[in-house]
Formats: sequence, structure tokens, C-alpha cells
Amino acid sequence: LLRRGGGGREPECLGRLLASARECSHRRFKESPTSRCGSGLPTVRLTRLPAEASRLRAEVTRSHPDLVHGLRIPFEGITCALALRRGRIPLAVSVWGNDFTLHARESASVMRLTRLTLGRADGLHSDCERDQRLAQEHGWDPTRPSLVVPGSGGINPNVFHSDESVGRDSAAEARFGGGPWIMNPRGIRSYVETGAFLAAI
Repeated sequence: LLRRGGGGREPECLGRLLASARECSHRRFKESPTSRCGSGLPTVRLTRLPAEASRLRAEVTRSHPDLVHGLRIPFEGITCALALRRGRIPLAVSVWGNDFTLHARESASVMRLTRLTLGRADGLHSDCERDQRLAQEHGWDPTRPSLVVPGSGGINPNVFHSDESVGRDSAAEARFGGGPWIMNPRGIRSYVETGAFLAAI
């Protein structure tokens, strides 16, 4: 949730909002004791959504952000859309392809909430044109503002270390050589085409 200026209260407000959103994210969707989604993701307890949206709405009311951004549709975007359903605060939503190709297909409820989120969103960000098309197939109005830019352009190590401390481990250097290092930090998953990624490099 973003504010322009705001004086000395801004860091406190944003910190509280981020803490609330983070807590919601951990509490909202716990694994069902009886089933799991076909994708291997925990089954969503959709009954918690109204309560969590209410908590987020209270934080928004206290902090008066100029813009609310949902990082992806399930489930940050859905919670934001429910929290702001009757409000006038602009909502921007970023989407990943599997918001549509994986999660929205899990159940009729998630599909309906995906469409609700896209109907409430004032702006849409995706990594590629294909995801814009998928969003339109799920109810996004293409006359609204949208942006297509890659969400990740790699890592600048100087953000985490000073220039003097950046270096390569000598043992790893000997094992892998001196060329570029490519990491897959999220691991191999059944629904990700890792083979296509490896073939591309």
C-alpha cells in the first residue's frame, strides 16, 4: 500500500500495513487436514477471506494509501479486491501466468474470485503479453491501464554486499567454471516447465 509523502507517520503506517498483510498471508490459507489441491498447493480455506479482508480494510482506513498493490491474484490480490470492493482507492494487481493456468482452475470459487479481482482492479501488470490475454479471458477490461514488463531482471549483488566483499567461492568456481551462474531459487515443481528453461540457456 503506497502513499505520497505523508510526513513522519508514513513509515509507521506502511510498516503496520505490511506487517498486517504478511500476517494475513500466513494465516489466511492453511492446509486442509483432508485434502490438497491438484497442483500440490495447500487447499484454500476460502471461509477466512471475509475476515482477513475486513482486517486489511481497517488498516487501509487508518492509513489512507493512495494506491493498493496486490503482488499476484491468489491470494493477495483477492484479499485486496474484497477489502476495497466498495472503496475508491485505486487497486493495481500484478499477475503471474499460473494465476490463470493453475490456480483459477482449481475450483469454481477461485475462478469466481479471480474474475472479481480483475473486475475491481484499476491497473494490471504482467511479465508478458500472454498473461495480458489470459487476464482478458478472465474478465480484465483492456481499456484500463496496463503494463507489460518483466518482474525480475536478476540480482545486483552490490545491494547485499559492498563492492569489496563481492566475490565467488573458489571451490564453486573450480567446479562450475568462470562463466555466468544461473540459479533457480524456487526449485523444480511439477507444474513448471523447467526443461524449457534449461534448453533456453
